[in-house]
Amino acid sequence: MLDSAQIILIHARRKSISYKVVGENQLEVRAPLQASKADVLNCLSRYEEKIKRMMAHYAKVHSPRSYAQGSTILFMGKALTIKYVPGASYTWRLEDCLYINQEYRDLVPEVLRDFYTAQAKRLVFRARILAKQHGFPWTKISTRWCRSRWGSCSSAGNISLNNALIMAAVEVMDYVIIHEYCHLQHHNHSADFWHSVKQILPDYRQQYAWLKENGHLLRIQADIDVEG
Repeated sequence: MLDSAQIILIHARRKSISYKVVGENQLEVRAPLQASKADVLNCLSRYEEKIKRMMAHYAKVHSPRSYAQGSTILFMGKALTIKYVPGASYTWRLEDCLYINQEYRDLVPEVLRDFYTAQAKRLVFRARILAKQHGFPWTKISTRWCRSRWGSCSSAGNISLNNALIMAAVEVMDYVIIHEYCHLQHHNHSADFWHSVKQILPDYRQQYAWLKENGHLLRIQADIDVEG
């Protein structure tokens, strides 16, 4: 795999060689000014298996997605079929499928963003239920789109949840919500914090692992196929 990879070599004022995947089969390598090509190749050879895993992960995360007629999206952990409707009086409508006005077919990412944003109110409702069940204080809960966080808890005790969580199963939603609630008592990821999470969700590691492995599925892809 590395033999066919495009290596983008950047020399800079640094002490060691670093590398990261920046595109499909593309590896950016940063090396000290005095590092030779042989030094770089030797480093990449030592870490070849790790780099291959990184490239495979990148390919999985950035795999193309189709929003064609009859394709599916994730909604609350289940597959929801997309159906385009000519002449509809609405932009989208949720029933047994997600019905989308044919007129907006070229704007599917924007339509899906609107759909998920509207449905994210379920996250707030679920958070209120969990607060009542587990005795967490009534706090401000909001939802928004985030690039790198599933949730956050401010120093003032306000909780924000990523709209994208509405794509995940309830068990995963609950993990993120409980995770943020526990930050009301522990503003860190100490042993005490994780103990608090485990007391409420004994299997939290399963949800944590699912997010780590499959979090890339909870996204809306802009470069898509809408044909068919």
